[in-house]
Amino acid sequence: MSLRFAGYAAVFDRPDRGGDVVRRGAFGSPQRVPLLWQHRGAPVGVIETIAEDAKGLRVIGRIDDPALAAQVRAGAVSGLSFGYRATGV
Repeated sequence: MSLRFAGYAAVFDRPDRGGDVVRRGAFGSPQRVPLLWQHRGAPVGVIETIAEDAKGLRVIGRIDDPALAAQVRAGAVSGLSFGYRATGV
């Protein structure tokens, strides 16, 4: 059974666990991206909406992998992140 979720992949102007700080405008108009588990492998679902708002990069998606959806329902997965490649400024 799939699971729909909403959350923030990044919150602006706050250091994340790796010490990175994302600024408003960093994502511009994000294009379609895959929903991956641990940033690799085959997609585990679909990102339905991705956009910056006043707080950060808000994501609405659907997890289609039944085992992962069960883990999220049970509270075993509580985070969301994004991968990126830095470019010269």
